[in-house]
Amino acid sequence: EILLFNKSIDWHYEKEIRYVKNTNGGCEIKIPTDAIEEIYLGCLISPETEQLVMKKISMKYPNTKIIRYKKDKTSFKLKE
Repeated sequence: EILLFNKSIDWHYEKEIRYVKNTNGGCEIKIPTDAIEEIYLGCLISPETEQLVMKKISMKYPNTKIIRYKKDKTSFKLKE
C-alpha cells in the first residue's frame, strides 16, 4: 500500500490520481470522460498492458492525450 498510494513531496505539483484495480474480482471506477486529460505510460510497461490501456482509453476517453516514456540511452532521464 505504501508504494501504491504514497509519493515524494518533490512531486506535489502533479495532479495525479492513481487507479488500482483488484484482479481478483474487483470493480471498476466510473470516471467522467472529460476528467482525464493525459495518461503517462511508464518506460517499463509491457506491450500487452500498453495495448490494453490504449484500447480502453481510445474507447472510453477518446480526447485523452497518451504519453509514452522511454529511457534515455545517454543519461538517467526519461524521454517521450
